[in-house]
Amino acid sequence: MIRDCAACGGAFEARGDWMRLCWACWRQREDRKLRDAAWSQGYADGYRDGRLDASRHSNGHRELPNLLDLIQLCHPDRHPPERGALATRVTAALIGLKEGGA
Repeated sequence: MIRDCAACGGAFEARGDWMRLCWACWRQREDRKLRDAAWSQGYADGYRDGRLDASRHSNGHRELPNLLDLIQLCHPDRHPPERGALATRVTAALIGLKEGGA
């Protein structure tokens, strides 16, 4: 029997009363379901892994990179003038941490 697809309105040959979508629309719907399920699973896996990683540290926080590396990244010479004041403050604070902890 020939039927109009409920999604796109195009005519298709239905092999039974239960068929409401053409092949292309049915496939697109199924692909969307799989994509949504995969995204949800990936999100859940990432959330779980993040929680597990955080619980491995005694204080629940990730360790900071080496202070010298942070100072190098934040140094005002590495930033445009509009961020110069912020870079200077952050660099000074990191140097204070380094000198206080060393």
